[in-house]
This record gives sequence, C-alpha cells and structure tokens, in this order.
Amino acid sequence: MKTGHAHPLVALLTDFGLRDNFVGVVKGVILRDCPTATLVDITHSVPPQSILHAAICLKGAYLYFPAETIFVAIVDPGVGTSRGIIAVRANAMTFVAPDNGLLWPLVEAIPDAEMWEITWRPERRPGATFHGRDVFAPVAAKLARGETLADIGERVETIARFEIPRPACNGGTIRGEVIYVDNFGNLTTNVSRGLLEEKFPDEYPGALCVKIGADEVIGVPGAYAEVPADEAAMVFNSFDLLEIAVNCGSAARRFDAAVGMKITVSFK
Repeated sequence: MKTGHAHPLVALLTDFGLRDNFVGVVKGVILRDCPTATLVDITHSVPPQSILHAAICLKGAYLYFPAETIFVAIVDPGVGTSRGIIAVRANAMTFVAPDNGLLWPLVEAIPDAEMWEITWRPERRPGATFHGRDVFAPVAAKLARGETLADIGERVETIARFEIPRPACNGGTIRGEVIYVDNFGNLTTNVSRGLLEEKFPDEYPGALCVKIGADEVIGVPGAYAEVPADEAAMVFNSFDLLEIAVNCGSAARRFDAAVGMKITVSFK
C-alpha cells in the first residue's frame, strides 16, 4: 500500500564531489521517477571512500530533519561487488546505504531501529561503477512514491558493523583521537562533553590540557573568538565533541593533523 507524502523529502549524502555529473544524474533519476520529491544536499564532499566521515556527518544531521525524511548515503568502496544494499527505519525516518557499516552507528544510537536488506533491483542490470544512479536513486524514488521497505526488501537481524573509534579513560587521562576534519581545518575528536561530565564530575568543567603531537592546548572549552586570531582554542562543536581549532586559521595545518592522530586529554 502506498502512503507517500505530497512532497516527499529525500536527503543526499555522498563522496561524489561537484566536479563531475554524478550528483546531478542521481537527482535527475529521482525526479524522473518521483517528480514531486524535494531534494536536500547534506554534503557531497565526504572524502573519497571515508565511511567514518560519512557516518559522523549522517549521525550529526538526521536529528534536524522532519519525520519521514528519506536519507540516501552513498559512500561505497565496494560498488560493483556483491555487497548488499540496506535500509534502516528509525525515528520515523528511512536511511538507505551500502551495507558497509555506514549505518551501524545509527543502529547503535537509536533503540528499536529496524534493519532491512533491499532485494529489489531495476530490470536493467546495474553497471559496475555507478550504483548511485542505477540502484540507489531508483530505490529512493520508490520510497518517495510511497512504497514501503516490505515492498522492496526483507527484514534482517544485523548489518555490517563499523565502530566510530572510542576514547579510553585511564585514571585522570583520556586517550582519544581526531575523527573528523572539517572544511575550516577544525579537528573533531572522539572525546565528548558527556564523557567528561560522567567520568570526571569533580574536575569538569575546568581547564583542559590537550596534547596533540608535540604541542599542548590548554584552556576551558568556549568559543573560537575567545582567543586572539591565530591562537589555538578548544570548543564543544555541533556534534557535542571536543574540537581543537585555531581562531581565523586551520588547526589541521597548525598541528599537521589528520584523521587518526592521537590526542591525550587531562585536567590542568
């Protein structure tokens, strides 16, 4: 039974970039098959093949969308292979992605999430390199038209797992790492405000000492502009994770940092 909305919302997240025609073609297929759809770009600048970056972006975005949004996340190092295509139904929203772990952090975070394998395929055999056009876009259009996951798939008990790295606490020290670098060169770590509040209630809030490489950043997390231009600062960012930044500059350049760089956090 079709129960689609008059103007279904499809939100796209990919590593396709904007140099080529990939994003436009995916949108064209969705609109060809469901002309009433409204398309929103979360981002198309995920670093190529970075499941970690995509998972963090999606997890940090979905809460700000309306119910019944259809999310299509295409970061697919296994395109053209036998890897599956899966969907998660949670919080009155539907998430579609390759079965490579991209959706696992959502399943962990949302109780009672339903997991589905998309078994439907178009009559025309998909090519080996562009399942965004050949499979994901038609699936998104079907869902936007009101078809259910039961119409195009079957329930499964598990999907591929992918763990966002977690910090380790040892005494008064937290060992974490950089898990995300944004367009400004700000360094998102896997140390959350909640972890500091839970594990160190007597010390937090207080001045932190973050060791990154051979450098240290010391202070109380606040706002970028609370330090002079070109000075390093700490903030809790929009993911509510500890971020190392440089006011009006790039922390990635300042500390020669990238995803995976280890940090140590202690109280000063």
